[in-house]
Amino acid sequence: MKKLVTTIIWLMNRIATVTVWLMVSYFVLLAFGVIVNMFLNTLSLRTFERNFAVIEHPALTTSLAMFSKIGQLGGNSNHCDYFIGNLRSANLPKDTILAHYGDRSIPSPDPHFGDTTKIRLWFFGEQMTEESSVDTLFNSPAHWGIDVAGYEKELFYVAYAQESGAPAGGDVRCH
Repeated sequence: MKKLVTTIIWLMNRIATVTVWLMVSYFVLLAFGVIVNMFLNTLSLRTFERNFAVIEHPALTTSLAMFSKIGQLGGNSNHCDYFIGNLRSANLPKDTILAHYGDRSIPSPDPHFGDTTKIRLWFFGEQMTEESSVDTLFNSPAHWGIDVAGYEKELFYVAYAQESGAPAGGDVRCH
């Protein structure tokens, strides 16, 4: 009887040890998956930033601030949105700026979006389009950390690229 009790205790300890190791392994694998997904999405954002950085901007415009972000920037479901923008000031007419950018595009940050992402423009003081999340991110120079007091006669605009709806995977920024 004593041997049976000892065997049962040994078996219960063994089961407890295996259970703990399985739980630890599960959480380690889960954390690894999240970290890998976040790393890959961040890598995609950095590539998107590099592609955006080579855009030629019009003469007589000045870059005031740059911003990029990945996460669930709009909507209410699990997905990753990518945004990269450049706040600029210009001593040019709006039509000249629009003509300069025309149909420019850059490679997309994720194959989910296709091959290219269009460069869009938004001029401060204009109504936002529904397809843009710039209005919820940075809709005034102050949101960009810019004091516009010294730029009285200049036109402010944001040249930006954004994509919405990539699968979130395990990236916690996209949930």
